[in-house]
Amino acid sequence: MMKTEPSTIKTFATLRFASPALDPDILTDILRVEPTHAYRNGESRPWRNGTLKTADIGLWLIATDKFVHSPALKRHVDYIDHLLTKHHKDYLHDPGFKRILHFVGDYQATPTVTLFWHGRHGAAAPKVGTRLPEIVARLNGTLHEDFATDEAEAVAS
Repeated sequence: MMKTEPSTIKTFATLRFASPALDPDILTDILRVEPTHAYRNGESRPWRNGTLKTADIGLWLIATDKFVHSPALKRHVDYIDHLLTKHHKDYLHDPGFKRILHFVGDYQATPTVTLFWHGRHGAAAPKVGTRLPEIVARLNGTLHEDFATDEAEAVAS
C-alpha cells in the first residue's frame, strides 16, 4: 500500500540539459527515455502563445510528473537518480554514467535538476538526501529546490 503524503499538494522534478550544440537524439539514446521537451539550436517550434519561435539553444528536458505518480518527492528524486546512474552505488565507474559525463563534456551541456514541492500551510518541506546533489555536482550541473507552502488561511473574526 502506498503511503499518502497529506501535506503535499504537488511535487515533481525536472532534469534538463542545455547547450548551443546539444543533440537531443544522442541524449535520448544514452538515457533511454523520451524527453518531455527536446529541440536543437535553430529549430523552429511552437511557443506558448501559438507563434513559432526559433530556438537559440539546444534543450533536452524531462519532467517526472509524467512518469512518477506519487506525492512523495523522494520518488521523483529516485527517478532522476535512476536516469543518471541506474542506482549503481559506484556510479562513477558505470559505463552509462561515463557516457553522460562524456556527453556533457563533448556538447558543453549544462545539466540542471529542479525539485518542485508545494505543500499545505504549515507543512514541513521534504529533505533531500546527499546522493542526488553529489551526482549533479559530478556532472558540473546545478540543483535547485523550489519549495513553497500555501499562505496562512484567513482567520474569521
